[in-house]
Parts: sequence; structure tokens; C-alpha cells
Amino acid sequence: MDRLVSDHDMLSPEFFDVMGVLSRLDVRASSVWVSHLATREKLNQLASTPWTDPDLDRYANKSRMKEVGAATMNYMAFTAESLYSGLATSLEDFWIDLRRTGRVKYDIWKSPLQPVNLQEAKIVRSIGNVIKHNQSILERKSEAAKFLVENAGFPNGVELKMLFISDDERLKTADMTYLIYLYCLDLLKLTMSFAHPVLALAEPDRRMHVFEHLVPPLLGLSPVQRNLAG
Repeated sequence: MDRLVSDHDMLSPEFFDVMGVLSRLDVRASSVWVSHLATREKLNQLASTPWTDPDLDRYANKSRMKEVGAATMNYMAFTAESLYSGLATSLEDFWIDLRRTGRVKYDIWKSPLQPVNLQEAKIVRSIGNVIKHNQSILERKSEAAKFLVENAGFPNGVELKMLFISDDERLKTADMTYLIYLYCLDLLKLTMSFAHPVLALAEPDRRMHVFEHLVPPLLGLSPVQRNLAG
């Protein structure tokens, strides 16, 4: 971990509490990000599976093409859904950690605090609930889907799968893991008075710094994410 600078006395119990919260946040964020990138990379390889067989007729080859295409789209959509589920769980774990370790009572819907990327955090939290409780279908009768429809501009009645496949811009899929990590760091600053030095960096250096911190460079995973399915 990079050397962190803070106003805390580095020998104080409070400082060690913050380091514990930060360490566990890093483990969760790294696990979600590495898992997604590695899975996506493998699925991109599967999408390039040769489907033409000279020993088969045109109809059979066309069927094979459809099988590869359909499977790839389904797998990519599932990967995107898994990412959001992982991010939503990580958010919940982070809030629990704040409460148990920092004795901070925080409710994303009621708190007056305005950490960076608050809207994105609410979207992730809501999507996680839709995945868990409503078979990944946005129906505004649920509170989570109601927020996504009324406050985030998502269409009512749509399957999340279709949004992932179509690369819906409202999901901001290219950066969601990064944005949620910054949200957590800023919330840590607002609640436990710890300013992580990465918050002071300018873009794009900050994003690359965070990526290299959370995703071991030796793994060779690309930080460029056009979208979750590509």
C-alpha cells in the first residue's frame, strides 16, 4: 500500500481504525475489479471462437455462428450483472465497516453528506436490489426500481440484461468500479476525517494510480473499459 498522509496521530487507535476500514475496502474493490476484468478478457476470447467448419453446410455453419453470438451476449450480460452485484455488496460491507469500526451511522438515502459520485452509488445500490429481489427487471413498484426510473432516467419495465447488452450510457459502465471506489474514499474523509492522498490527484493520473494500486500490473489486465460487454 502507498504511504498515506493524514492529520491523525499514526499511533492513535483512530488511525488504526481508519487503516482497517481502508484495507478492507481495498481488498473488496480489488477483488471485484480483477474478477470482472479477467472474466471479461476470457469472454472476449470466447467471442472470437471460430465457428466455420468446411465440412458442414451453410445452414449448420449459420447455426454455429448464432450459438457463439448468443452465448457470448448472455455471458457478457451475466458478467455485467455480477459486477453490479459485487459492487452493491461491497458498498453494504463498507457502510457496515464504518458503523462497526468508526461508529458512524450512515444512510445513503437520508444522510446530508454529499460525497463524490453519490448518484452513482445510489444507482449501484438500487441495481443490486433489483437483481436480488426482482429478477433483474425494472418495475417501479419496488423502491429501488422507482429510484432508477424517476431519479436516474431508466425505462420502466426493462430487463437489466437489455441495458447491459445495449451499452446503456446511464449505467456509466466504463468507470463504475472506479467511481464507487472514489465515493468510498470521499465518504471515509467526510465521516472519519481521513483524506486519502489519491483524492488530491488530477485526472487521468488519479484513475491510473487507483487502477495500478488495485489491479496488480503483473496480471496484464487492461484498464481500458469501453463497456462491460466489450
